[in-house]
Amino acid sequence: KRFTDKKLFMELKYTGHVPYKHDSTFLYIQMELCHSTLDHWLSENTERDMTRMKKWFGQIVSAVHYIHERGKIHRDLKPSNIIFADDDHLKICDLGIASDRAILNTGNGPEVSKSGTADRG
Repeated sequence: KRFTDKKLFMELKYTGHVPYKHDSTFLYIQMELCHSTLDHWLSENTERDMTRMKKWFGQIVSAVHYIHERGKIHRDLKPSNIIFADDDHLKICDLGIASDRAILNTGNGPEVSKSGTADRG
C-alpha cells in the first residue's frame, strides 16, 4: 500500500517535492542533503523573521497547489514533513499516506461512518 501511494507522486516534477524514482523492483527516494525540518527550526527559533516566514509559506503553498492541480493529496502535511534544502528553500517530504484526489469523491470519506450512514457530528 505505501509503495502504491508513493507511486502517485513519482510523476511530480517540482522543486518543492522530494523526488521519487523506481525500477521494476524498487522505489527510490532521491534525497539531497537537507539540514533541518521546519518543525525543528520552529522549536529552536523563537524570534521569527516575518519576511523569511512569508517566503517559506509561499513555497509551501506553491508545492501544495502543484500537487492538487495534478489530482494528488499529501494527507500528512506538517512542519516535520517540510525540510530545508539548499538556499533556504523548503521541500515537502514523507508522502507515505499520500493519495489520489479521486478517492475523495467515492462517498467513503471521513464523513461516512463504518455503518455506511452519514456521520452527522
